[in-house]
Amino acid sequence: MKYVVYVDDNFHPGDEEERYELGEFASAEEALAAARGVVDSFLGQGYRPGMSFGELYAGYTGFGQNPVILSDDPDCRFSAWDYAKERCRELCGAKPGGETRPASDPALRAELEAVYNRMIAALKNRDSQALMAAMLVEGDWARAAEGGDLQAEFAEATETLLAMTPELSKTRFVAIKTAGDDLAGYYCTLRDASFVNVLLLTFVRADGRWRLTPETRSFSFTPENGQDIAARVRTLIETEAILRLVPPTPRAAAPEAAGPAVEAQAFLNVLAYGYDLELRINGTPLGFRGGHSYSGLLVGAAPGAEPAEPAVLRRGMNELLVACRRTTDAPAARLTVELIAPPARPCFRLVTTRAAGRVHATFFLPDTEGGEPRPIEIEDSD
Repeated sequence: MKYVVYVDDNFHPGDEEERYELGEFASAEEALAAARGVVDSFLGQGYRPGMSFGELYAGYTGFGQNPVILSDDPDCRFSAWDYAKERCRELCGAKPGGETRPASDPALRAELEAVYNRMIAALKNRDSQALMAAMLVEGDWARAAEGGDLQAEFAEATETLLAMTPELSKTRFVAIKTAGDDLAGYYCTLRDASFVNVLLLTFVRADGRWRLTPETRSFSFTPENGQDIAARVRTLIETEAILRLVPPTPRAAAPEAAGPAVEAQAFLNVLAYGYDLELRINGTPLGFRGGHSYSGLLVGAAPGAEPAEPAVLRRGMNELLVACRRTTDAPAARLTVELIAPPARPCFRLVTTRAAGRVHATFFLPDTEGGEPRPIEIEDSD
């Protein structure tokens, strides 16, 4: 009896051009070892210390290889995805940290909600000083606010931010997580016609008061008929990497020998509902894998250092790879990727509804705070 192992590409499921034959084996044990080796190789290359199970497994199911054993032996059964799930649990081990507080903790909840509401009011009034008081911002963003540039130049950006920032009255509170005395996560849900969006608002206590960080994280899913949505949300909070409560990424300091350096900064905003996604900037893969929305600040690597997320940017020309695959036929499925240099200068924007594809592009970050980027906008569909 023979055992033939074929390998499919998870990013192009069912595509015969992407399938290849790994080999023919004389025993089930040899075939199973070869198939497991394909999965182990991908996970070994993709795993990084600190990754959660959800992050690593999503990377495999979106972009890994799927070995299949073809044989007449009814006892030789292998599911690459099930095996990958077991290996991801073994590799990642620990659950995300943080202490979940009950929904009945009224004092902290009221304090965090008051900060968030002050931020909304500051955006509506285009009041840069009130925004600075409510939010923890650094670098170019802080300098722009202190100099009044937000009030003078941020009119269009505030409209965009308000459109992307829900009022708490339109959400449903879920829980608060804390880590120590100076880090808190406020979890809530926001529903639309197709998705349940789980939001994480991160707060840091500085100078004796709570401030909201600019990065709002979210995970979205399409509820099934009869599904216990509250239970699903509680599970996601404990298992999804994007919903893990972590401190804001500290700004990397350049080595003294290199002298003062102007650090590249840009906000990455992604709406990837119904899409698996791979993003690379200057050859460095980003951890976000799609399926929901993401917003985060990316910065430049210190001179002489190898770039690592989020230190992936450089002043001047940058290379970007976007590889996507639609995972649902829901009409709301759409992919948007944009990069904005502070305080509000668009660099790159891609909007697509294509079923699958790759985009190789370059975008330009100005060499000075007052310099202008060269915005690139791509709209694409099947």
